[in-house]
Amino acid sequence: MNIYNVIGIAVSLVVTGIGFGLGFRLLSLARQTRNILHESEHAQSSEDASHTSGTESFRRRLNHPSGARRTTGIHGINALGYLRHTDGAYTRGYHVRVPATLYADDASVDRLYNDWARMLQSVQQRGCIIQTRHDVWADKGRALHAHLKSQAHSKETYMPARMLHTVGLTGTEDAARTGTYQDDRLTLWVRVPVRHANDASRAGLSGLARFFPALVRELRKAGFTRFFAAVAASWTRSNREMLVARAREDEEQACSEAAEIFATIEHMCPVEIHPFTRAEMKREVYLAHRLNERDAPAMPQAEGIDMRQLLCGEEISGDGQFLLHGDYPVAIVSLFRPPTPVISAGMMRVMTANPNLAFRHTTIVDYITLDQEKAKTHLKNQFKDLSRAQTAVAKKSPTPADDDPEAAAAQADIKNLREEMAGGRESLIEARAYVVITGERARNRSELRESISKLDEHCRHIISAFGRIPGADAAREAPKALRALYHGSLVGELTPARTGREFSETTRALARLAPIEGVWRGSRRPHTLVTTPSNHLIGIDLFDLTEVTSPLGLLLAGSRGGKSVLLSEIITNALATIKKLRVRVVDYGNSQEPLVAALGGRHLKFDPKERATINIWDYTGLEQALPPSELQKWYVVQDALQLARVDTSDTSNPYARFAEDI
Repeated sequence: MNIYNVIGIAVSLVVTGIGFGLGFRLLSLARQTRNILHESEHAQSSEDASHTSGTESFRRRLNHPSGARRTTGIHGINALGYLRHTDGAYTRGYHVRVPATLYADDASVDRLYNDWARMLQSVQQRGCIIQTRHDVWADKGRALHAHLKSQAHSKETYMPARMLHTVGLTGTEDAARTGTYQDDRLTLWVRVPVRHANDASRAGLSGLARFFPALVRELRKAGFTRFFAAVAASWTRSNREMLVARAREDEEQACSEAAEIFATIEHMCPVEIHPFTRAEMKREVYLAHRLNERDAPAMPQAEGIDMRQLLCGEEISGDGQFLLHGDYPVAIVSLFRPPTPVISAGMMRVMTANPNLAFRHTTIVDYITLDQEKAKTHLKNQFKDLSRAQTAVAKKSPTPADDDPEAAAAQADIKNLREEMAGGRESLIEARAYVVITGERARNRSELRESISKLDEHCRHIISAFGRIPGADAAREAPKALRALYHGSLVGELTPARTGREFSETTRALARLAPIEGVWRGSRRPHTLVTTPSNHLIGIDLFDLTEVTSPLGLLLAGSRGGKSVLLSEIITNALATIKKLRVRVVDYGNSQEPLVAALGGRHLKFDPKERATINIWDYTGLEQALPPSELQKWYVVQDALQLARVDTSDTSNPYARFAEDI
């Protein structure tokens, strides 16, 4: 072997040994360093373990948020204040000034509802929805606040009356705090379906064209391990959250078509209505979808902003007799059968003027317009089917003369409908009526149990109120039906989709279901507060010429009906709130004597046995034509100045100077 080979092998072995040695040394140092770092970090990791696990848990919740996905058909609000739906339809809301016809004669109420029926009949487009929403809540003292705001300064009012008045307001304030009084309002919502010629088709391959991109996005977020969940979510999103997009010119044309229907409603409506502004519409829709919120956030003014994510930020969950919308339990009572055999005007007063319904609820009545020709054909086919069924039953029956009473009644109803629709005298319309009851806010389990107990009681009150309508049938919705119906009851979520709660009749008959009657709202600057039989707290101002045009008032009641008590209250409140007021009462029977004594007034009585008189112009010696004394002249002058409301301390007034000379 060559010496050079031996030296090369030896050097290689030495280098290899050194390499292995260095490697083992480095591994040993790395192991020691790792142990040292682990020991040094053990204390810190024990302190931050909860924080780290919480951060990781929060990150996982962001990828898979809790709660069920919510959808809405509202996309945004355009510059005119219309709600723009995802299917291209438009909705406009109106404030309604309810006429105070609660105590009017029947002829006035009939005219009101007949005009309402003509308005419904004037809408010829199929699929339009005209919705009335009567919101009721516990009044916290709206009239009381207006009364306190309108009071004059204490130095300018009569102090004894002000003291009695303050004691009376204490009881009114306590009743308002406990929710004794109720307040309400009525809004009108009109949804017009608009289909433009250039709108993309929503059937056939277009659905698949939306489904596959949505599926790809879901798989990227969830992964292939959640394939079936991604398919379900993609199908829901592509079918329920589809948006009809239009060019600007097409959108303006579609909006103008909807505006024609809105103009027809505004022209034909028998009650005074005012459309929502764009800001009011934003607030109304947002607060209806987010019950936990107390005010709507500032929204962009740009048109076309997508509001769906903003409106659906609050979860609606539950699978029992109630749903939990945010922190509020809600339930629905539906009218399954309309009043029979006659729907009378004023029957909805059991809802609008019921003193037992002083809690938060909304009475909703939807009117859905139909294609009249198709409706007539449908009625005709129904009549034929009933006739065939009646004939078949009669042939098989042992007593052919006996008819099925249910089928006979249905035939008679359909025949009457066809006769009323003949010649275009009446039109057929569909309606559904239901009440959404909202419980008190519940932040924990104990509050939730108490709120649910009150919610059940309120539902019973609503059902009993509907039960006072002859022939009506109302009941609380079952859990499955509640989950299906509640989303469509929110503000702006008007949908022509059938829910199974619709009933068809003529517009003149179903118009009576609209709660368009109400009580008088009271004066703007009241001096007296009273409670109506429906538990509405209103204020009265007898000196407001815009509302009380006659100087004569009349209180009607039977014996011991409270006329004197009410008059005493009006006198006390007026003296306590109106600046420099004087009151004179001619009282027969001394019913106001306790008030005069309490307020320290002057009581002049007629005594048949006494020859004295209260006539300022009368004096002793008048019958003998004797001249009056200086004191008697002073009495007459002072009385005249008082009647003329002349301030005797004003030296610039010539009448005051004349009085001083006398």
